[in-house]
Amino acid sequence: MADINPELLPIQLDPAVTTFEANGHTYHVERQARMTIARDRWLEKFGLYALLGRDGMSFLKEVRRAYDALNAGKALDSGVIMDNLMRASADLSAKEAPLYYVCTLFINRTDEDRRGYDLELGKQKILDWEAAGIDRNFFLSLGLNFLSITGAQLSSLMQTYSGIRTPELTMQDPSVSESE
Repeated sequence: MADINPELLPIQLDPAVTTFEANGHTYHVERQARMTIARDRWLEKFGLYALLGRDGMSFLKEVRRAYDALNAGKALDSGVIMDNLMRASADLSAKEAPLYYVCTLFINRTDEDRRGYDLELGKQKILDWEAAGIDRNFFLSLGLNFLSITGAQLSSLMQTYSGIRTPELTMQDPSVSESE
């Protein structure tokens, strides 16, 4: 096997890196980021997307959970699960990479306003990282480490708070109400 030209391989960043360049922008990895409510709302949304999964098996497991809850007489729990699945299915193409979007919340450009969040800027960051050829594992690892809620915790929360309206799973800005 011939040697592979290293310039044709993804760029591997040190997992402990605090600053890197991508597509003409300097990015700062702010692992201990202080997060505003606006960004936290997006974190919750992206975290749910990541935990729900995007493959067929994850979808089928959630359908099975809804079916089992219904058979156990927990119609409300079943309804919440089905509502989440329907909302999640409605915009699967926009949620193709939730862990990358999690990273856009705490990997910031030098001049970026950390008080709010702009989904379009988040998309641009991901395009910058892609154009720079940075290895995906850097972002997936950071995104998973940043999420503090586990699937088991989410399940427990859903059972505890099944009567409370769950967040809408769309890429709409979470600070904008549906009535506007």
